[in-house]
Amino acid sequence: MNNTFQGIMTMASSLRDEVESDGAAAELDIIGEACERGAELIRHLSGLAVGRDLRSRSSLEQLVDDVSQLLRRTVSRRIAIETRQVADNVAITGDFGQMGHVLIVLALDAIERLGGRGRLVLRAEPLEVGASECQIYRCPEGSYVRLRVSAKPTDERSAAPELAGSATVGDAVEQLGGVVVYEPGHVEILLPLCENTGRIRRTTDRGQLVPTRSPGTVLLVDDEDLVRRGVGRLLETLGHTVLCARDGREAVSLFAERHAEIDLVMLDLVMPEMGGAEAFGELRAIDPRVPILLCSGYSKEGTAQELLARGAAGFLQKPFNREQLVSALNKAVARGGRRARV
Repeated sequence: MNNTFQGIMTMASSLRDEVESDGAAAELDIIGEACERGAELIRHLSGLAVGRDLRSRSSLEQLVDDVSQLLRRTVSRRIAIETRQVADNVAITGDFGQMGHVLIVLALDAIERLGGRGRLVLRAEPLEVGASECQIYRCPEGSYVRLRVSAKPTDERSAAPELAGSATVGDAVEQLGGVVVYEPGHVEILLPLCENTGRIRRTTDRGQLVPTRSPGTVLLVDDEDLVRRGVGRLLETLGHTVLCARDGREAVSLFAERHAEIDLVMLDLVMPEMGGAEAFGELRAIDPRVPILLCSGYSKEGTAQELLARGAAGFLQKPFNREQLVSALNKAVARGGRRARV
């Protein structure tokens, strides 16, 4: 599934530079955003399946903004989506995709109980829990971030609906070290405040282009045709010459013939015939200086981590967007110590 998202994302990103209509460009952005959210869900499910820790430091401001924008595009216009951000640049620790999923589930439940008409308010604010609040929130004293999802009927005389949530929400919040409190008309989630609360830089806007180095030749190795076509097209729009191989064996053969002109290798890890780990050894045996950027839909734990320890120039998790690709290419060349043309 990550490979499918990858192909769609890169094709959409390439087309975005070619369209002249602002409306068409905006629609391509929506396609890219939808793929990224789908990929977040896939990574979350994969992490739960293998018990992998996907926790990271994330911007609460960005989380609430992202969820509100998604809801505005998908729910009826009779539901007004409001955000009240008090927790500017506050950091929380947890799986960003999982936290977004929890917020969306609660929001959709609130919308359903409003009967399709009313106001949905998402509020985020820091909260200090002292001894007197411990019994209310059933949590230890400390610094938290409070996320509140409120359902407000259009007719203010109407009673606020009871929000029920689900066992899944409770379990997910508990995994994040937080608690859930249900009250008439709203649900509150308390999450531990990240110890290092320095400013979190928001992700790069899609409209901004990240500068790339001078064009070079990239050997793209992936068994999925959609990925080769999508990523290859994106590399070409960045000015690079692209050579493609369908598996490790084909990559080694092509590299043996043309390694003098290849500036960087993008190597998928899971492939038939010859996998990424074996191909990595063969490629480095031919030319130990070539930067090899590892690519996978899985995390960099395991095989990827081992290859990084053996000298791989970087790791790029699928699906990735244009900015992430350019950044990874530049870092890989800088680490690889070869001609910095990519």
